[in-house]
Amino acid sequence: MGQGDIISLARRTRSMGCHPPSLASLDEEGAYAKVVVASSKDRVHSLGNESEVEKGKVEVRRLTEELQTAKEEARKKTGEAMILRDEWKRARQERAAFETEVATLRTKVVELEADRDRDIRRGSRAARREIANGFREVLTSLEKRWVDKKKEVSTEIHLHEWLPTSEMEKDCEAVASLASVLDWSVAGLDLPQVSEDSIVDDEAASSSSREEASS
Repeated sequence: MGQGDIISLARRTRSMGCHPPSLASLDEEGAYAKVVVASSKDRVHSLGNESEVEKGKVEVRRLTEELQTAKEEARKKTGEAMILRDEWKRARQERAAFETEVATLRTKVVELEADRDRDIRRGSRAARREIANGFREVLTSLEKRWVDKKKEVSTEIHLHEWLPTSEMEKDCEAVASLASVLDWSVAGLDLPQVSEDSIVDDEAASSSSREEASS
């Protein structure tokens, strides 16, 4: 080892906090150089180890960061899972409420159908009653009209029967009055005058008619 190497090693040991002793002779200097060389070799080996350690630290730091990232991802997924679980619970509750509402609506529909059928029956009875009342009113009106018509016809019949009787009575009274004032002798009658010639002509005409009929 040259003088420059020894000086370099001395500087390194000094930088590490080691102060070299005072060297009075060459033997001491040589011994010290050997010690320094040995310690330098150890230092170089330790420097190699420190490099590996540094690399390990870097790897550990990287793995730590990855672990932290993984933890963050796991935390996010856990949060999402909790959100999904809450949503699933809410969906189940909403489904239960919906099923309850559907059951209630079905019951209501059954009740409404029963009410509708009952109303239909009531309406049918009411309609039948209304129709019957209408027919009853029509029949009553027709019966009244028929009674009025019978009265009218009976009145007309009596009138027609009374009119001829009245006229006949008037005629009889007129005849009776005439009989009391007129002369019933043949001379008083207004008879046509017949001559003897016309009588002879009538007899001749009747005899000729008989002859023609016999021939």
